[in-house]
Amino acid sequence: MSAPSSPSTSQTRPPARSLWRRRRTWFLVGGGGLGAAAVVVLLGIWWRSPTPEAAIALRQSDFAELRWQSRFAMDAATRQRARFLYALAIAPDQPQAALQALQGLERSYPLLGPYILKLRAQVQTQLGQDPRETWRQLLNTYPESPVQAEAVLALGQWDLAPATIQRWPRYPASNELARQLAKRQPAEAKRWLLQIAQFGRYRFDIDAVLSELQALPNLTARDRQQIADAYWQRDDYATAADLYARSPQTDETLYRQARSLDLTSQPEVARTLYQQLLQRFPQSPERERALVHLVRLDPANRDRYLQLLERQFALSLPEALGLAAATEPRYRPILLQRFPASPEAAALRWQQAWQQAEAGNLPQAIALVTQTRDRSPTIEAAAQAGFWLGRWQTQLGQTDAAQAAWQWVLQQHPDSYYAWRSAAALGWPVGDFSQVQAQQPAWPQAQSPQALPAGSAVLKELYALGQTEDAWRLWQQEGPSRDPSPSDRFISALLEASISRYDRAASLLKGLPIDSPLRQRSDFVSTLYPVVFKEEITAATQRDRLNPLLVLGLIRQESRFLPGATSVVGARGLMQLMPETAAEVAAELGLQQYDLGDPQTNIQLGSRYLRNVLDYWREDSLFAIASYNAGPGNVENWVRRFGRRDRDRWLEQIPFPETRDYVEKVLSNYWNYLRQSDRSLEQRLQQLDR
Repeated sequence: MSAPSSPSTSQTRPPARSLWRRRRTWFLVGGGGLGAAAVVVLLGIWWRSPTPEAAIALRQSDFAELRWQSRFAMDAATRQRARFLYALAIAPDQPQAALQALQGLERSYPLLGPYILKLRAQVQTQLGQDPRETWRQLLNTYPESPVQAEAVLALGQWDLAPATIQRWPRYPASNELARQLAKRQPAEAKRWLLQIAQFGRYRFDIDAVLSELQALPNLTARDRQQIADAYWQRDDYATAADLYARSPQTDETLYRQARSLDLTSQPEVARTLYQQLLQRFPQSPERERALVHLVRLDPANRDRYLQLLERQFALSLPEALGLAAATEPRYRPILLQRFPASPEAAALRWQQAWQQAEAGNLPQAIALVTQTRDRSPTIEAAAQAGFWLGRWQTQLGQTDAAQAAWQWVLQQHPDSYYAWRSAAALGWPVGDFSQVQAQQPAWPQAQSPQALPAGSAVLKELYALGQTEDAWRLWQQEGPSRDPSPSDRFISALLEASISRYDRAASLLKGLPIDSPLRQRSDFVSTLYPVVFKEEITAATQRDRLNPLLVLGLIRQESRFLPGATSVVGARGLMQLMPETAAEVAAELGLQQYDLGDPQTNIQLGSRYLRNVLDYWREDSLFAIASYNAGPGNVENWVRRFGRRDRDRWLEQIPFPETRDYVEKVLSNYWNYLRQSDRSLEQRLQQLDR
């Protein structure tokens, strides 16, 4: 359990604020001079509503305030919460006092009864006392709580383990029970390891579990499907394809085998399997995706696939037409005429607009991007269209229209890369490609937590009190296993971020509908763009004269803040350094021994490499970031081909889509961190909405 920081001796006295409360209380009530009005004021000072918001406020109290509230708060809810938080705060240094604070609390605070007993057992263990009676009390008193799995594990009651696992299969302690049973009962190892493969895919040892499973003899086809599903969920498509080939041939397994081969550069085999799916499963919903992929992989039969999509899965027809139009011009007018508001039509119009602009026909280019902006205002391509609309209008001397175009981008797509470029074009103090390094913005301020938008009362209470690890464990069991709602996705993201799984959190938030009100919450932004490794980044950026928010944005793109991240080509750590690059920079810094898995060291090396490419490109962040991804040699070649006079135009011409996307995302990250840092930017954005 997480806890408030442990107090020093000087913190054991109530703060002056609390003493004033007590003195004022006796003065007002005891003196009797103010009568009923004084009582009303007193209640307003003392009373805390038993809401999640009140719990959030309480958890930010200091040690002495918690102790005071645990004894003298007017309402029982505040006293109970304060006792729990107070016990957590003092447990590391004063376990005996913590044990006294917890005594009997489960009876007056039944909502968190199992967690109070769990904490009591942990403190007893810390004191060298026997906690078994407390764990048994938890088992007997709270049969409806999944925390029972932790009690069974702590007691080693293996006879209860199978029933516990069956009842709460997704609870983390249940999967740890399964792991232990696999070791204790080798004959039943397959059963328990399959349990983990299905329900414990979040475990850090899941790769080892899956490897053990594959090494077992006598695996059935159904077993292999379960293992394949786990690899599919982990994006290990090569292994998944092999296992799906030896699984029961359902429509789902056939599609996943085909798609896995498709994603691992085996298009011919994938095409054959997609075609088999169409023949063998004529009513399957998997046909929809198979048909879309076949439009790309089997051009000779495109018209037939498109006709089938139009009859059976019309919603996917624009995507399929976009794939066809990429290589066959005859499909382009069909796409533009029938689906003018689709993202695929917007992408095609952008290509046409760029060609017109390069040919000097700016009015036609403007007409094309205006169509995208007006017909598809919510898609990502509209931000690009809006920015270039302003650029081309400026070239024609249409200054007022250009200003309006850039303001529209900031209003409609404030999180985008093109919002940053629009802000710079409007003269906002956000830096330009050559000015980013000259800025030294403050670190974003931590945002106050907010209550969860949904979930059980226990989940909301745990989260509000800052017990995020327990909340995450409960959500694994309580949350939906399939088809999550927007609120479910949002809760999952908050809880994943709370245990430092920022990659998973970002992926979940990306799936929220663009018009979801959850996007307006302050914790949406702080979860999507977390501020972490602040000390390590500050030390490295001060030494190498770097903008810390740019480094933060680069880390977010490179590794999603996962210290152990390793790419398919071998890049390692937070800033994804290749071993040979790291060795060169380490030698420059005089480091003979270093560990790329250590965040401080990795950020130190990555920051120095970024400084080196910035020096090479004379502080130009655009060329430096592109070099960080594609290498200075490629960037030099592109500068020779496209020039360096117009940076925006240069970026659009980068021939590597991955590098172009990378640069835009790093600078988009920087922009969103800058918005958190400089609140005046948010005020400007709000003024635009008026």
